[in-house]
Amino acid sequence: MMTDTTKENEKRFRPIKAKLIMAVITVSSIITLIIIIFNFNTEYNRNLRYLDERIHQIKESTIPSIARIVWNLDIPYLEVQAESIAKIKDLVKVSIKDPKGQVMVEKYHNNSDNNLDSDQSDLRNYNYPLYHDYTANEFIGTVEIVATTKNIRNEIYDRQIILVAGEIIKTLLLSFIIILIINYYINKNIDQIIDYLRDFNPNSFETNYLKINRKSSTRDEIDILQSAINKMIEQINRLNNEKEQKISDQEKKIEMQQMAAITSAKMSALGEMAGGIAHEINNPLTIIHTNTKIMEKMIDKGIINNELFLKSTKNIIKTIERIGTIISGLKNISRDVSNEHMTKVPFKNILLDVISLCEERFKNHQIEIQCDLDDPLFETELNCFQVQLSQVLLNLFNNAFDAIVQSETKWIKIKANKTENWFIIHFIDSGPGIPRDLHEKIFQPFFTTKEIGKGTGLGLSLVYSIIKNHNGVIFYDHQFENTCFTIKLPLEG
Repeated sequence: MMTDTTKENEKRFRPIKAKLIMAVITVSSIITLIIIIFNFNTEYNRNLRYLDERIHQIKESTIPSIARIVWNLDIPYLEVQAESIAKIKDLVKVSIKDPKGQVMVEKYHNNSDNNLDSDQSDLRNYNYPLYHDYTANEFIGTVEIVATTKNIRNEIYDRQIILVAGEIIKTLLLSFIIILIINYYINKNIDQIIDYLRDFNPNSFETNYLKINRKSSTRDEIDILQSAINKMIEQINRLNNEKEQKISDQEKKIEMQQMAAITSAKMSALGEMAGGIAHEINNPLTIIHTNTKIMEKMIDKGIINNELFLKSTKNIIKTIERIGTIISGLKNISRDVSNEHMTKVPFKNILLDVISLCEERFKNHQIEIQCDLDDPLFETELNCFQVQLSQVLLNLFNNAFDAIVQSETKWIKIKANKTENWFIIHFIDSGPGIPRDLHEKIFQPFFTTKEIGKGTGLGLSLVYSIIKNHNGVIFYDHQFENTCFTIKLPLEG
């Protein structure tokens, strides 16, 4: 499940001043848009009223004379009147029609009818009936005046462009001023707080209070925040001191318990191999005893065979060295680790100590140990706790033995690899692998898949703790077909 902290870290960073600038620009743009729309509608409606007033003036002053001219059928004079009306600004066309609707005279503004091609929503039609003497009931024709609002709208647009440009300049200036104010009063102070908290170590016992460099004759929220942070630092330091005193004894107890658990698990592992160790020592002793008896009988009988004597002596020396190796490995693994310090040891030496203890046992059960000890990688020196690392390998050998001892194919393979920063050990056995649903459980304390009485469930959990104590990692490696545990130990730069 994703935590709140993770969600916060996944957010894209955007400075407060950037957010404020965007807010100012957005609000200013909305206000500007509202003002522009309001101004446009106000001016547009005012100009329409002015256009209607001009048409009304034409109606009052010119329509009666046009009616008299139509009654007299004075067409030339009628054309002069229509043309004079058509010249008025924003008028497109003037038509004078007879009672049947037939056009008697029709004039366009500037003798052009281009404006009639405009959008019909731009055109306004005014129709005035003509009566004889303008008061009688005898209908003699109609005057149709077509006006356009296109020029009105274009003029308003031109003025609005100037207004928009002014608003944009005003918004930019206002944003710049806001940036300066925010940076002076807020941002530079917040940056100091962020830098301080970024470097703040809550586990430190030094009391380094937050100090903000600012010039202010009054107290504000920044000062309150500074005081709150410094108060929190005092509380953290007090809690750190109390915690240090309380956990000191607990750490010692836990350390002693861990050492006891490691020793117990180590003795358990050595106990499981006790039979093999006995064979490892008894067999060489038998060889020494046999060679000694042969030499004794040859001396009793007075037989002097230098070649046979030399061969028997070499066998005895070789066998003694073998016993010495076994005892040395046993001593290295079983010694007290409470005061052990990290030392540089070739990985090959650690591996040989463990193999010397379990080789005979594995031979007796036809389990083959496969590792190329001549590989230069095995000579890699590790800065480690030697006894604890031996314990890791011993536990892995024991677990592998229990897992494959009843199998038809029985082998254990140790491979080594190295990168720039890590020494990598692959401990593989011929087992079919561990079910995927157990991968997360096998390193938990007291978890075991062995039969009751055959496992404590502490082996792999201690292995995990030891490797972690070496700043390394161990995990079940599912990339291999067989059972494989991969260990990664850090290399010194």
